[in-house]
Amino acid sequence: AHSGVKNVYSSKRRAGSKFPNGTVVVKSILKPGDKPSLPTQVAVMRKLNGKWQYVEYELSGSRYGVLAQGALCQSCHMQAKATDYVFTK
Repeated sequence: AHSGVKNVYSSKRRAGSKFPNGTVVVKSILKPGDKPSLPTQVAVMRKLNGKWQYVEYELSGSRYGVLAQGALCQSCHMQAKATDYVFTK
């Protein structure tokens, strides 16, 4: 998932092995061969009440639309449980 050149931003640092509530993680993705401009995908995670909310957007023309969210994203992020469901590599 999310192949391409990625930049990841986090609003807060981890506290030990977990991110604190209120953390927002944003990943922008440029697919190979794309001109450096707007990211073709943007994935967002937000931690509320100890649980992550997920939504991924894809660029279509000049607008972004929802590509995936919720349980679909969570099913993949289960693989990163040891790092608070955040992929770090």
